Amino acid sequence: MRKTFFGALCLLILAGCYGPVDIAYHEPARYMGSMDPLLAKERSPEQQELLLQRFNKGQTDR
Repeated sequence: MRKTFFGALCLLILAGCYGPVDIAYHEPARYMGSMDPLLAKERSPEQQELLLQRFNKGQTDR
């Protein structure tokens, strides 16, 4: 009984690991994903001021 249970458990664990594996290799220190839409927003002075205010608000209470 115990061997059957252990065998079934091992079979279920191994079955969960089965599937295609897609590995993407990239050059180090070079981002190859899609462009982030927040990068353009981050460059605006209004966004920089908002981020600075949020940073100062979170850091001054410490």
